[in-house]
Amino acid sequence: MQTTPILHIIPFLSGQAFQPETIEAMGIAYENVCKSLKLVDGSGLLNELIARNIVELATSGERDPERLCTSVLATYKPATG
Repeated sequence: MQTTPILHIIPFLSGQAFQPETIEAMGIAYENVCKSLKLVDGSGLLNELIARNIVELATSGERDPERLCTSVLATYKPATG
């Protein structure tokens, strides 16, 4: 049974309070980043770093799942040229 992406973000909220819509946006962004990087199992250090990056961006005020995803992918995907 597959877990929802929101569940992967919750452990990294560090007691911070977010609106339900923001948590959903973070979950969507996490899922999209993992799909893009072909991380299918949802565990491991890279998954944790991705989740922490998304929470950090949301803490800074970003609420759009697409922008969250793009910002995190910019960190982990090599530049193509």
